[in-house]
Amino acid sequence: MTKNADVKMTYNDNEYMTSGAPVALTFEYGLVNDFLLEWNTKKKELADRTISANEYFEWKITWPHA
Repeated sequence: MTKNADVKMTYNDNEYMTSGAPVALTFEYGLVNDFLLEWNTKKKELADRTISANEYFEWKITWPHA
């Protein structure tokens, strides 16, 4: 996966119960960046039911060779 400056992350207030303000982390490390970008895509696909929970689990345990 290549670096994509057009990726937009969002925060949904109702999605997480926190006691404080949300925190964002950024990484400038290729493998971590690649994983987080692909993980975000897979989480959206799972939420949209484009993929099943089993497919998501398989992706997690086989990444980066998925």
